[in-house]
Amino acid sequence: MTSDLPSTANPPWGSGTASGSGVLPGTDVDEAIRTIAGELTALPFQPDLPDRGVGADPLGRCVGLLVDLHAEVVPSGWRVTARPGRDVVRATDFRERDLDAVERHLAGAPALKIQVLGPWSLVAGLETRAGHRAVTDAGAVADLMESYGEGLRRHLAELARRLPGTDLLVQVDEPALEQVLAGSLPTASGFGTVRSVSADVVRQRLDSFAVTLVETNPSTVLALTGVRPGTWWPVLQRCGFTRFAAELPDLERTRSLDVIGEAIGDGAGLLVTVRPSDEPDLVEQTCRRLLAGWRALGFAEDQLARSVVPVAGTPAGAPAVAKGLRSAVQVGAALLDPPSSWREGLITPGR
Repeated sequence: MTSDLPSTANPPWGSGTASGSGVLPGTDVDEAIRTIAGELTALPFQPDLPDRGVGADPLGRCVGLLVDLHAEVVPSGWRVTARPGRDVVRATDFRERDLDAVERHLAGAPALKIQVLGPWSLVAGLETRAGHRAVTDAGAVADLMESYGEGLRRHLAELARRLPGTDLLVQVDEPALEQVLAGSLPTASGFGTVRSVSADVVRQRLDSFAVTLVETNPSTVLALTGVRPGTWWPVLQRCGFTRFAAELPDLERTRSLDVIGEAIGDGAGLLVTVRPSDEPDLVEQTCRRLLAGWRALGFAEDQLARSVVPVAGTPAGAPAVAKGLRSAVQVGAALLDPPSSWREGLITPGR
């Protein structure tokens, strides 16, 4: 027996679409976006190029978006400071260059995916002037999240101005969220752990953050990565996040299937990573695993291609970028009408 999905599961970029996880090797943003534009026509992404150094790293890109707050690099990482310095200038310059490159090469794209660090991972990684993690100071958390949210709102408005008619998928990366909730985040000194933040506070802040992101354009789609399938997925979905990152093994674990099935049944979709590989049957094996997991969830097979976006994982080097993107595209296209032989002998995970 199969179940139909709600209309909210229909993505603006169409079925059988692929994209990329976000991070790419290299330092040339024009070259990176040209490669992306050549492989991904329905849902290209703005690449993150941390190899460029300070200001292009995840926290640095956040700092470049802060409004009326500043930070600089110290030996232990990024730290809040009273005045903007050269590190902020670098981050701002990278952002402007990236926006120009996106406008040059991706104007007219039907949709665009961008990646931003989540607010809780921002305050988990940034230090106060006293050298403590910002997440330990409620006042700093409030100020930084308000500043960051406003900076992102302006950034999304600028993207909308430069790319009129292009739908946005904003991928919010929260690699530190589970540590924040569990109280397992190391202190800045590394000799202890930071006290956990209450679930209610985390939820309220994420809810406000999500509202800010869709303020300029209510059709903006929000995705969240860094949180494994579990009790927080439905909470995040109620905050407005409608796409979640998953790995292929998540669709093969009994304990994950119920969470994933509930989220999809409520209108969510998945971003499933296609890991770079030289295996000749990568596309077939990836599709077979997706088909088996989807069958275990109990949804109609013809709904798979619109609910799952294969995203190319980060390749080891620049020469492999195009190949990785192409593999994700081939997986997305194959999900629209997989060969009957790929359905044979599927081992369906139990629930």
